[in-house]
Amino acid sequence: MLNDVKTFICIICGETIEANGNGNQNGKYKTRHHPGKIAVCGNNDYTLGICSKCHPRLENNISRGEAKILRLFLRVYAEINARFINSRGIDLSDDELVDICLKEFLRIRDLSRIEIKERLEKKYGFIDAIKNMINKRLAR
Repeated sequence: MLNDVKTFICIICGETIEANGNGNQNGKYKTRHHPGKIAVCGNNDYTLGICSKCHPRLENNISRGEAKILRLFLRVYAEINARFINSRGIDLSDDELVDICLKEFLRIRDLSRIEIKERLEKKYGFIDAIKNMINKRLAR
C-alpha cells in the first residue's frame, strides 16, 4: 500500500518522490490514481502511485477520451433528461438506464466509420443538439 512506503517512483516519469507530503526538489509529491475510476467502477482499493505533475496530465487525457466517447451518446443525455422531466422527477431504474444506453449503442453500431469519426472530432453544437432532442422527446 502506498501509505506504508517512505519513497516511491512515479510510474510515468520515473522520478523518486518522498512520500512524506513535502514533495521533492521539483515540487512533486505523491498522488494516488484509480485506474478503475470510482464513478464508473465504484469504490476500489486499486491505485497507482503517480506524481503530482503527471497525475493531472493523465486525468486530462482520460477526460478527453471520455468526452469523445460521450459525444457518440448525445441521445442518451436527451432521453434521460426527457424521461426524468416527463415523470416529474421520478428516478429512472437501472433497467431503464441500461435500455436507453443499449438502444443508442445498437443505433451507433450501424453508423459508418466516417460518421463516427465526425462525431468524435466535433467540439461544438452539442448543447443545441441536446436541446433539440429533448424538445422532440417532450413533444411526444
